[in-house]
Amino acid sequence: MPIDAQTAVKNSFEYLKQVTPAAEFSHISLVRVEEVIKHPAGDWAVTLSYDVSGEFAFERKREYKNFEVNSSGDVLSMKIRTI
Repeated sequence: MPIDAQTAVKNSFEYLKQVTPAAEFSHISLVRVEEVIKHPAGDWAVTLSYDVSGEFAFERKREYKNFEVNSSGDVLSMKIRTI
């Protein structure tokens, strides 16, 4: 059964958590859904953004990642999105 947008976003976030080392993930905050696109074949394109903090508050920067999720909910790819 094909997945919905919420599941595609949730699976993308869970994938991000799995592939990011715990020490680095602890610096991630304010995760936001930027885009969700359903392709005609049933696959999803999900863009998530988040703040990454350094040692000091002024070192915070926003990063964006694109995820391709198939209709079964498996994350096929994750890419850095440059703005």
